[in-house]
Amino acid sequence: MTTSCVRPGCAGRIMGTGYCDTCGHRHIEPRGTPATPPPVVVEESPGPPRVHAVAGAGELDQHALVVLPEVPEPDDVLLVEDPRPPTEGRRCGADGCGMLIGVGYGGQPARATGRCPRCGTPYSFLPQLARGDLVAGHYRVLGCLARGGLGWIHLAEDTRAEGHRVVLKSQIDAGGALARRTAVEERRSLTDLHHPDIVRIITYADHRPPGGTSTGYLVMDYIGGRSLQQLFDADADDKARVFHGRPRLDHVLSYGCKILGALEYMHERGLLYCDMKPANVIHFGRAVKVIDLGAVRAIGDRASAYV
Repeated sequence: MTTSCVRPGCAGRIMGTGYCDTCGHRHIEPRGTPATPPPVVVEESPGPPRVHAVAGAGELDQHALVVLPEVPEPDDVLLVEDPRPPTEGRRCGADGCGMLIGVGYGGQPARATGRCPRCGTPYSFLPQLARGDLVAGHYRVLGCLARGGLGWIHLAEDTRAEGHRVVLKSQIDAGGALARRTAVEERRSLTDLHHPDIVRIITYADHRPPGGTSTGYLVMDYIGGRSLQQLFDADADDKARVFHGRPRLDHVLSYGCKILGALEYMHERGLLYCDMKPANVIHFGRAVKVIDLGAVRAIGDRASAYV
């Protein structure tokens, strides 16, 4: 059976299904030539037999998905040196106030701190943690990783487990009423999630800086890898190093099935993810993790603010 794709300009190979692993084109054997089914090689091992894909599809995992290529953890973690407030602003949320805060007017830049012009409630979009701060007695802050849709994301090391790094997710305006309600909902729904393709929420910790107010943080596993957005935005040489060529159709199918499995798990527990995008899925090692669970809400929830 011919294994090279016959479509002009395509360098893909025909999988056992009869479709190209790159362009998806169906390969049809010429009439009068009996199609020979591809062989299936089964390794003898103490555990369940492992079936290897043929015709360019690569090795399959226990779920019959193509095993993903290896994506190593980066040597250096890029931290945000100058954390800045969201340029698009946020709703106030204090006692139902819908005023937009944190935006610039009259050509002036947006202010990181201030008061709501409608209800007077103070707000702050500045990070609540600084390098060296100790949260819950043993999470030492290393720096700011990024600003998520609902809060600052910090990298920290667990001083009780040498070499183990975690992520601390706070609220952008930690003192606002909307932020407090969101934190409570996150705390209820996310700490009970246990799925191999969803980032693990370790615990929920409160931190009170000297002279400040208490702020809650979700403590999550740090996933060292690259997001699907980064992988598919990479240049051709970078993609070739990761995928040994370029991303194939069966790679995309593996990504999709793993993501759908994670969403199904949430749906079965009455939760909606609400923020699925390539930037929120991390490929690390040969696995994937759905991250940034700040937009999760209960099915049927009509009261929470839009993200």
